[in-house]
Amino acid sequence: MRTFVTGATGQDGAYLAELLSERGDEVWGLYRGQEESRLNGLRNGPVKWVRGDVTDSASIQDAVQQIKPDYVFNLAAASYVGLSWQMPKLYMETNCGGVLNVLEAVRRFAPEAHVIQASTSEMYGNEGGAHNENSKMIPASPYGVSKLAAHHLCRIYRESYEMRVSCAISFNHESPRRPPIFVSRKVAQAAARIRAGHDETLTLGNLNIWRDWGFAGDFVEAYALMAEQNKGDDYVVATGVAHSLSELVRVAFKHAGVESRVEVRPGDRPVDVYSLCGDPRKIEKKLGWRAKTSFDSLIKMMVESDLEKEMVAV
Repeated sequence: MRTFVTGATGQDGAYLAELLSERGDEVWGLYRGQEESRLNGLRNGPVKWVRGDVTDSASIQDAVQQIKPDYVFNLAAASYVGLSWQMPKLYMETNCGGVLNVLEAVRRFAPEAHVIQASTSEMYGNEGGAHNENSKMIPASPYGVSKLAAHHLCRIYRESYEMRVSCAISFNHESPRRPPIFVSRKVAQAAARIRAGHDETLTLGNLNIWRDWGFAGDFVEAYALMAEQNKGDDYVVATGVAHSLSELVRVAFKHAGVESRVEVRPGDRPVDVYSLCGDPRKIEKKLGWRAKTSFDSLIKMMVESDLEKEMVAV
């Protein structure tokens, strides 16, 4: 199958490109011109690269016409929640306008392709409870609003044009490839640096937030399963278990072999989403997908990776 992956240089894109290439798909990845140094070692390997940006409709149309994909995985996004208050217009243009460009390009030039859109648990906001595909969505950030608008666009294109469009409502998913601006990697990196003697403390905001943290490598397997279905649909992709940030810190420092040293300061978000937990029963029942990596194993994987980078014996 021919697959087109936007956001192919990011965490999810790299894992997905590897998975699809290993199973024999012809994988095309979208990259912006300034990202040539970030092509995750695959530029001359199994992934073929096409330059463009989801916010530029002409480049997306050209890419879809050139590739003629069977599957389109739209993983490109402005995804750090905290920055969305500082750059709300950029987040709307990328996360909503970019999705519109992808949907239009597929509608016009590859109408039989199955589009998988990376939606997010941040669409639920502070509604509480274990969220499923039908739970109320009242986002609490510009990021969440931008992703919810895109989520509804996908539904509209699915219903109006009978396109195969599916949304993966993904809860937090992490890995050693996660940039350190995200809290899970920030904690893992700080634990390793403190163990190596390069830092003394970790500075965080609210420790009493709860998230359903899973492994990105598991989540992309769910995306691939969704693409294989005959009809588009929406699925919550999650572990079904939430953990607090304070627990993440404790587990990370335990694996680093040091006592946690945390300095709490006000965060960068006017509004916090306090708890997000997913209900993955639909994808488990219909597609047979289940998260395989435990929370402890995920944090250990991330800490050990950062310990190696700090040249500390694991």
